[in-house]
Amino acid sequence: MIMSRIEEELELQGLQDLTPSLERVRVFSSAFSEVIDKLPSYRALLLAVQKEYDGLIARQSAELNTAAPTEARLRTMKAASLSYVGESMAWFQIEIAELRKKLKEAEDEIARLKGEIVEHVNQKEELENDTEMAKFMSKESHSQNMDILKHMDRMEKQLELLRKQEKEAQGQMNVLQQRVKEKDGRIFTVEEQLQSERNKVANMVPKEELLAAKEECRVTEQKLEELDESFQAKQRDYMSIVEAYTQLSGQGMDDSMMAEARPLTPRPHWFHCRGLLDPDYQHTVDKAENSQEMLQHMLLLSRTLLSAYGLSVAANKSQVFEQHAKHPLTLPMAVTPADDSTMGGDEDGEVASPESRREKWRSVQKFMAEVEEFLPSDLEQDTPQVFKHSEQVKDLKFSRRRVSDFMENLVQQRHKHGLSNLTGNFAQFIMENIPEEVPEEEKKLWAINMYAALRRYAGEPDFLAYLLLVKGKLSDRVVRDNRRFCSELLKIFINHFEVSDGTHNITKQKFFYGLREVLPNKEKEMWQDLVTYFPAGGAELLVNYEWLLFDDLYVLSPIVYALRLQHLEEAIGLTNRLEELVRGCAEGRKGDTVTYGAVEEAFRDDDQFSLIHAEDLARAFDTHVTDLHSGTKIEVEKFLSVLKQGDIFHLLYFPSLASDEGDPTAQEDIT
Repeated sequence: MIMSRIEEELELQGLQDLTPSLERVRVFSSAFSEVIDKLPSYRALLLAVQKEYDGLIARQSAELNTAAPTEARLRTMKAASLSYVGESMAWFQIEIAELRKKLKEAEDEIARLKGEIVEHVNQKEELENDTEMAKFMSKESHSQNMDILKHMDRMEKQLELLRKQEKEAQGQMNVLQQRVKEKDGRIFTVEEQLQSERNKVANMVPKEELLAAKEECRVTEQKLEELDESFQAKQRDYMSIVEAYTQLSGQGMDDSMMAEARPLTPRPHWFHCRGLLDPDYQHTVDKAENSQEMLQHMLLLSRTLLSAYGLSVAANKSQVFEQHAKHPLTLPMAVTPADDSTMGGDEDGEVASPESRREKWRSVQKFMAEVEEFLPSDLEQDTPQVFKHSEQVKDLKFSRRRVSDFMENLVQQRHKHGLSNLTGNFAQFIMENIPEEVPEEEKKLWAINMYAALRRYAGEPDFLAYLLLVKGKLSDRVVRDNRRFCSELLKIFINHFEVSDGTHNITKQKFFYGLREVLPNKEKEMWQDLVTYFPAGGAELLVNYEWLLFDDLYVLSPIVYALRLQHLEEAIGLTNRLEELVRGCAEGRKGDTVTYGAVEEAFRDDDQFSLIHAEDLARAFDTHVTDLHSGTKIEVEKFLSVLKQGDIFHLLYFPSLASDEGDPTAQEDIT
């Protein structure tokens, strides 16, 4: 196609049969440019060739143009005189020789430049190969650096955990050393007692003294028989007096009447109670009723006042409280004067006199004695199966102290028995450990009342934690940590934040930063809520951290109340995330098994679950760490029940001092 276009162009310009000329060269140069465009692989070489040929033609054209005037002048000189021919020819030959010399030099320069071009092309190819290799090595080095950084981050986290474990081990070692010292002291005391007994044996009395002592014993026994006969006579006199008293008082001697009878003796000893009672005022029965009324009055009023200072706000902000402490049986945190007679108001809201309040209290007590209260039927979905009942049952009215002591005793028993017992159902554990003094036919009733008491007092952190444990929402480890939460805080503050004057007074700012340091994993929103329960005043206000962290079964500190509710909320949130993550990795036809490979991959991408030790995972898979591999399987429920008893909840949410200092940039406005 290009050749046909060349022939057509030559024919159009009338250059087809002419000798070589600049016009023909231009036509072929245009065709050569098209060839260069169609051969990109040889473009550089062909352009260089074209450039050299164009340069050569231009140079020759310039030389030709330069020689034209000379030729004209020679012809003129020839025409003018033949004498100048020889001289002109010589000069022309010299010029031609010089031009040929320059042409040779130009050709040598062209050859040298072509060699340099080839050398530069080869060098360019080598540099391109080196560049590709350098890019590949750079990418590989970047990947290796990222892996090294991730590994260093994991090693730092593991180092933090090891430091915390070392601190805990050091604390346990100190406790054990103290116990060893106590045992050594007891051993020394026993040895002294044993030595004294040996001395007694070595210094036994003679036989004559023994016979005299036996005779004295015989006389004493005879005197004892006489005193026994005298006692029987006094007993008969006492029974006759009792019969006379029963006839006068109208009380019988049967069991039902004896249960309601008030004994004449012994009378209780009454104390001043820091100004609450008058020991010499009123009779014993009236004083007991007055004391009971006063106790209920103080409890309700203190709860009402503390609710106004933050308990109600903290309860309403807690999702755990809203989900598990809202029940018809649950006692309210605060009681208004119109709702309860013990708060000093009558039906119209006016302040009642002491006589009217006492009369009203006695009428209420009489009505409660005549009418036996019952617990309604309970078939709710979240109630454990062992506590469900379709009929009304008698309300035994367990107190807070009795419920707390019983549940704490059960938690301690399960902890002593080990992991195999901790993974069992807590509701069933209650049924198996009902006190021995409860009759067999009343054990079911007793357990139902214990569960009802937990729901009745669920507005308080102690009983809310126990209720969540019975329902299977939390593990024993979390409940024990929640019970010891504020005592551990107080211990840390005393050991590490004690002021120089020996008091417990620090500024609000220091108290807040101390909490931030020992609870580093708490969310920002929870810190903002917690600040609202601090005492009013600026950041430099002095507060007593021992008072603020006071944890009691009956007196609820707003800060302690909020901290413990937040701890339960954090634990339940982490438990739900753990269950969701593990069930998402489940395999099998029904999704009832999970493998170690899937769990490890899921936990590796999670900031919190990546802290779980390999030993905890091996315990959850019921094997040893060295036997773990990606194909190790176990049931999901069994895996979760064991993993919930691990250290992850303690490491994340239980108060502890970090090895490094806290972040100085973490500032909050606590005013």
